[in-house]
Amino acid sequence: MLQGVERTIRQGHPKDPQKHGPYYQLSFTWRGKSRTRFVRAERLAGIREKIASYKRFRELTDEWVDLVVELEQQEREQAQ
Repeated sequence: MLQGVERTIRQGHPKDPQKHGPYYQLSFTWRGKSRTRFVRAERLAGIREKIASYKRFRELTDEWVDLVVELEQQEREQAQ
């Protein structure tokens, strides 16, 4: 899963914390390990486009797998 997150961080004295940010993070799992990368604001638009493309790719892949499973089931029924 690939996901973008916007965060603000509170820092300073506990009685009067100051908000800093926003900070942008890209969280994903690669080869079984979770990873997080900070993203600079100027790269945010490009990263969001890549996340949208990735989500579309996953949707199409899931649809393709569903169709292949359905086709295999039909072929197995016809062979009987």
